[in-house]
Amino acid sequence: MSLLADVFNGIKQRFVYDPTIKAFDNLFFKKVSGTPSMVTGDIRLTSAVISSYSQYTYGDFEFIVNVPVAPTVAQSKYWGMRNTATERGAMFFDITNDIFSFKSYDNDGNLVSTTIPWNQASQTWNGNFIKYKIVWDESGVKAYADELLVATHKVGDHSLPLPLKVANGNADNMDIDYILMAKIGSFVS
Repeated sequence: MSLLADVFNGIKQRFVYDPTIKAFDNLFFKKVSGTPSMVTGDIRLTSAVISSYSQYTYGDFEFIVNVPVAPTVAQSKYWGMRNTATERGAMFFDITNDIFSFKSYDNDGNLVSTTIPWNQASQTWNGNFIKYKIVWDESGVKAYADELLVATHKVGDHSLPLPLKVANGNADNMDIDYILMAKIGSFVS
């Protein structure tokens, strides 16, 4: 087996984007807007949006994110899998005003949205690094917040390749500790 095939198989099984090592890597992430920065080994988004160049089809995607405040009026944040040009196939956690939700679109653009109560099971999600996980396979999409299953979506076809995308539309500091990808079906670089 060639070195390239070995590298591909390793990435296909599991990949960790660790800002402590990679910082804000312009070869992996594109700055869509604003100015992402590095603070104590984390990517900080303050009125900024980033998207990976690589796109993925199927897999488990963990975003370790610190949302600084509970959802309130005028909040605009999201993280997950989303193309910039279209919502088709997208799946992401979303804070719009005081509503926290998980949204997914099938390949035809049909939306399914689940509202998620903030700080479930007496947990404090704002101001702490929390694992938000998207499990995506041929049967649909499941979303977890801090190990709690918060949404299950089984709508239409979800097979379009999608980049990782994180956005903070507010002037507060939203931090990304790391992103872990496992069981990746395929990727396009």
